Amino acid sequence: MGGYGSARHHGYLPPAEWPRSADQDSPHAPALYTEGTTVDYRALLARAERLAVGLEAGGVGRGALVAVAVDTVPLLAHLVHATARLGCALLPLNPALPRATRERLLAQAGATHLIADAQPGMGDGLARVAPDALSSLLQTEARARPSGPPGALDDVHLVLATSGTTGDPKGVMLSGRNLAAAVEGAVRRLPLGEGDLWLDCLPLFHIGGLSILYRCARQRAAVLLHQGFDAGRLV
Repeated sequence: MGGYGSARHHGYLPPAEWPRSADQDSPHAPALYTEGTTVDYRALLARAERLAVGLEAGGVGRGALVAVAVDTVPLLAHLVHATARLGCALLPLNPALPRATRERLLAQAGATHLIADAQPGMGDGLARVAPDALSSLLQTEARARPSGPPGALDDVHLVLATSGTTGDPKGVMLSGRNLAAAVEGAVRRLPLGEGDLWLDCLPLFHIGGLSILYRCARQRAAVLLHQGFDAGRLV
């Protein structure tokens, strides 16, 4: 399903194209402020592509479902774009889920790979990708590009767990088209652009925190990323 620009006739730009489009038009506009570091859109694109190559090296391919359970919020924020570029889906996990519930969710969603901090017994049977190896790729300056085409509008980009209010959490699939339509609808009500800055201290395993990343990337605004909510730091 084509490369960059192949889905423009549908009216939406696929999420995999958002960092590249921003790099072309506003390469030095800030994209992320995190842990004392400013990442512009040129660097965001380079980092996403390096991570995509790192995922490929770990056996992740197009159509895979990559579950992520890490404490490092910046890594997860970059994986949002890396998995879209690779054409696979991302399943961010709430670390507070009971082990049995988490394992049922992984099985129900059909996860194929797991990026997780050392947690014995988690995701038995899934192919693992080391989070430390991926984090190290964020610190390099090398350019690398994955071998395959990016995710298309109708590819599944994100799988999110329901709240589990009436039973076990279940994975809900969101395509690139779903994400693009949600972003376009949101920015009609709350326009964003280069120079705007959005504080994101919400969990990135929830659509509330993730939607900020998507909206800002599409509109070339910046995200101030906090490692969770802390009242003192917020004030």
